[in-house]
Amino acid sequence: IVDALNTNSSITSLDLSFTYIGDEGAQSIANCLNTNSSITSLGLGSNDIGDEGAQSIANALNTNSSITTLDFQRNNIGDEGAQSIANALNTNSSITSLD
Repeated sequence: IVDALNTNSSITSLDLSFTYIGDEGAQSIANCLNTNSSITSLGLGSNDIGDEGAQSIANALNTNSSITTLDFQRNNIGDEGAQSIANALNTNSSITSLD
């Protein structure tokens, strides 16, 4: 999926909820978000993502300005991961919905 997203410019919504991608999968998605500017809605709920994965997504949000909706519900994100996301929201002005 990540390889396809690196070159695809028509997909605007990606819902990977309940796929249990974990931190490693979140890191791969984050790498893709550094170059993909077509995805506006990203669903990552119930994926066993922890602080490390949340930090990777947060780093991508620092440069990605196309994501407007991000679903992080029901993961294992602790204080560090939540702080990383909060810090990214200070610089990212495109996010309008965060769950």
